[in-house]
Amino acid sequence: MNSVNTFIVIAFCLFFGVLVYLFFRMRNRSFGKSEEGRIAVNIIALFSMVIRMNDRVDKEEIDLARKYFFLHFPGHYTWALRVLDELNKRSIKDYRTYCLNILQTSGMKYAQRFELLNVLFEIGYTYNGIDEKKLELLRNIAKFLRIQDWDLASLEYRYECGHHKDRAHQEEAIDSAYKFKMTVAYTILGLKYGSSVKEVKTAYREMAMKYHPDHLPAGLDAEMVDMSSALFRQINEAYQYLMDELKNE
Repeated sequence: MNSVNTFIVIAFCLFFGVLVYLFFRMRNRSFGKSEEGRIAVNIIALFSMVIRMNDRVDKEEIDLARKYFFLHFPGHYTWALRVLDELNKRSIKDYRTYCLNILQTSGMKYAQRFELLNVLFEIGYTYNGIDEKKLELLRNIAKFLRIQDWDLASLEYRYECGHHKDRAHQEEAIDSAYKFKMTVAYTILGLKYGSSVKEVKTAYREMAMKYHPDHLPAGLDAEMVDMSSALFRQINEAYQYLMDELKNE
């Protein structure tokens, strides 16, 4: 009798396990066809492009991708990794299509797109530094994801300062990133590189008044409101950055 009961329990467990497997398989299939699933596929493609730029797949780069998928697609984590593994076996080149597909959906706000770019930069700087080819790819991805110049400059500067401690010409690379960030900060305020503190303060007051969220035209769609908020934030950050850099002048 005990052996019969044991058999029944084992059979039930197997049956339940099959049902769970089929449930998650069907859910992943339907997820891949949903808007969130389409966003995930395009994000995975961008990850694969950056990872494969060195003609190799590095474990540390994959771990960063795993962390991103676990945080943002926890219910479909395994599915996302399978898709990434499959794409890593292929040659993917057209980043523009994937970026535009992400923009055409309503699922990713500006802050989320910037977070994605941040992870792509982290992956790009993981294996033995970064070269001009990979940096150019990241800049192009930023452009097509509509990441604003200030945020891109801030990322470049942060990663140049935080990586490649043994890299040749590191000081030159950091100096270049610093000048780029300073130039972008001045440009945001409508100024030329090297403008005075007084000019910076005057320009900031005019820009802050013009682009304050309370002064936005009525009837803007959600994407325009989101981008306007990001612009107002970068005006404030660029101003504060310039004031900190120029305070000793």
